[in-house]
Amino acid sequence: RDLPIGILVSLLACAILYVGVCLVITGMVSYKLLGDDAPLAEAFSGKGLKFVSILISIGAVAGLTTTLLVGLYVQ
Repeated sequence: RDLPIGILVSLLACAILYVGVCLVITGMVSYKLLGDDAPLAEAFSGKGLKFVSILISIGAVAGLTTTLLVGLYVQ
């Protein structure tokens, strides 16, 4: 009984965070200026926050690596 509630609450939290990040990015930089490869990192680089951009890129690589390793482990 608690599992579906937990799944729905976590899905709702992720959706709210996703929309929030999108709103903040488009508030920082026009959506026409965002790149295709790494728009979040480019938005922070465009505002002169290169250190934050590097942290975002490292986090993206770590997240992709973790996802790939878990997928291989399941197989």
